[in-house]
Amino acid sequence: MTQSITLNGDIYYSIEETINILGISELTLKQYRTDKKVSGIRIGNVYFYKKTSVDAYKKRKRKTSGKVSPVEINGKHFPSRTAAAKYIGVSINQLANYFLVQKKIIEMEKLNDRRKTTIYSYK
Repeated sequence: MTQSITLNGDIYYSIEETINILGISELTLKQYRTDKKVSGIRIGNVYFYKKTSVDAYKKRKRKTSGKVSPVEINGKHFPSRTAAAKYIGVSINQLANYFLVQKKIIEMEKLNDRRKTTIYSYK
């Protein structure tokens, strides 16, 4: 496990430390780096993330958190999506994608039901 480092007076977190602090997956962290939400530097084959950048993003993320709503997945109730994601063993983003797909499936089923019940008459 890689430890944090100090470079030119700035502290940089390892990948493992950063994903634990932010509560995200490594893939999400790579996307955050690409989107410049957190700043990282590459030393050899390993990225490190600037402490001030990680702390600032965590603070911003906490401020934008919305209302916590309970969810149900396959008959099991959870107090929040975060709790459900932890129980299932996936990231919150993966769970959000699951809900998005479920919503689209329901919309498509409703659309198909409307098409079946519509009677067309031609004159």
